[in-house]
Amino acid sequence: MKIYKTIVSIIAIAGLLSVSSCNDTLDVLTDGHINMSDVFKDRQRTMGFLNQCYTHRLNVNLHNSALTDEAYDNRVIEGGSVINRWYERGMDLNTYAQFEPRDWAGQFQGIRFCSNFIDNAPNFTGYQTENELSGWTAQAHTLRALYYLQLMMRYGKFPLYTHDITTNYWDYSKSDYIDIVRQILTDCDEALATNYNALNGFAWIIRDSENGIMTRAVAYAIKSRAAVYACSPLYQEEGKENMTWDEALDICGEALAACLSPDGGYQLYDKPANGLSGYAAYFHLRPWQNVIDKRDHETIYAVDESHPGVWNTCSFPSRSGQSHAYLNPTQELVDAYETTDGEPVVLGYADAQHLQPIYNPRNTSYRKNDPYLNRDLRMAATIMYNGAPRNRASSTSGNPLNIYDGAPDGIDQTTTINTHTGYYLRKYCDDNSSGSNQGSNDGYMRVFRLAELYLNFAEAAYHAGSPYTKHTYSFTCQDGSTFSITLSAKDAIDIVRDRSEMPPLPEGLSTEEFERRYRNERFVEFAFEGMRYYDIRRWKIMGEVFRQATGVHCKLDEDTGNFVYTRFAFSPRVATDDKYYFTPLTRNEVDKIMNQTGVNWQNPGW
Repeated sequence: MKIYKTIVSIIAIAGLLSVSSCNDTLDVLTDGHINMSDVFKDRQRTMGFLNQCYTHRLNVNLHNSALTDEAYDNRVIEGGSVINRWYERGMDLNTYAQFEPRDWAGQFQGIRFCSNFIDNAPNFTGYQTENELSGWTAQAHTLRALYYLQLMMRYGKFPLYTHDITTNYWDYSKSDYIDIVRQILTDCDEALATNYNALNGFAWIIRDSENGIMTRAVAYAIKSRAAVYACSPLYQEEGKENMTWDEALDICGEALAACLSPDGGYQLYDKPANGLSGYAAYFHLRPWQNVIDKRDHETIYAVDESHPGVWNTCSFPSRSGQSHAYLNPTQELVDAYETTDGEPVVLGYADAQHLQPIYNPRNTSYRKNDPYLNRDLRMAATIMYNGAPRNRASSTSGNPLNIYDGAPDGIDQTTTINTHTGYYLRKYCDDNSSGSNQGSNDGYMRVFRLAELYLNFAEAAYHAGSPYTKHTYSFTCQDGSTFSITLSAKDAIDIVRDRSEMPPLPEGLSTEEFERRYRNERFVEFAFEGMRYYDIRRWKIMGEVFRQATGVHCKLDEDTGNFVYTRFAFSPRVATDDKYYFTPLTRNEVDKIMNQTGVNWQNPGW
């Protein structure tokens, strides 16, 4: 990848985002080019260039759930499909690229734009109001940190640079993880050091019509995630400096305190609506905290308002106009939901195929012949199972889903219209969606939300000491007052559980048992939000977790009227060996870097 300096070629409007603080496009000269120095003489060109910095953000991917133990993609029956290769044959560079449409080169382009903006902003001579230029620069710093984080999550190591690269590209090499994370933290701290008292500074909230803009909360969320990733096994380097869990705890504690403070104003959404629990209702809110409608105080960042395609790709066949049901929740995900008394249902599996669950002997609420009774509210918010209400505003007895063998919505593994696992995806899906509205009322995905900051804090806290040790973190508000939080790892998890009416975790869990419960909490809280794909990789347990997926056959006993549930296993997945911990670079990028540096930068195994 060759990066050039000093000349920016920009076609008006093309490629620019609709971020209203940067809505103006760049004016161009007659030859289509302008010098960077000319950009920063003009207010509209400068705002337009900042707009350009936003163009390479990555959205959350619903369909990467099919690569985890959350879901089974029924397009596996299509022999030429990418998912068929992932499950049955393994991936090569060409097929893997279809999962990462904006790859390595795109992220570096975003970093380049941000670096140019940061370097040239001090030379700005156009009109600005007080704090406006520092606010723009803070956005560029936060964006660059986000690009660094996205690269690290996907590709692992990469060459770190903070200024535009010229012809000495070959002098660069992959940086250590500690240096990458420290730069992410430095960029966020640079942004957070700017003034936020004025309307035009680096703000806490998303103001009207500024959907997708960087805010102070985004900077804190990036720091929180980067810290727990840096301490995870995948990013720890033997014989080199590594971030410690004590450092991560301070970062996560500071971020959580800041966002919970009166200045931040963030809180978990817990208001039931239209038959939906608070957790379920949350994913149907517009994910923007603006000055007119402040219902959603949990979402820290969402890239845009696009729906994740639940209606078009994940609905059930008896719904009018339905055409596909690609992503089918697995039995493994169902097993992860506790009963409402807070007891796990399944503790593990006695066999490699997961056909012999180890049931929790302490759980007296679970019924094998009525397995969905008395379960965590998050299960009903996420999964459509046999007997679940079609419309959650009605009772389960009114018009239940019939997902048993022989019923219209039952398993049919010869088609992509019916489920292959015995379950359908409910999260994000509006109960009133139909062929006439094509899911226009379906819900929204988020990139960062407050629940993650609670659980990141919990992960850092229990690793840094005991799960039950309380830690205090303070934040100085803009009015000079001090806001403080005092939490243990258990406290933070219990707050997230409480929103879904789940009881606190028990006292006295061993470190190993607490970690198991913590990881399970992330599994159910963030199901189908794109988190599991990266969590299991950073914990380096992909082979043992993602290899096997199961479903359940439900049969109606005509004589008794009861349902009988029988587990079944799919073939073990192929794409779970160590090379899948990181996304490979495309062959084109590898060849260009090899030609310029003489070094093969491809990730191991590819």
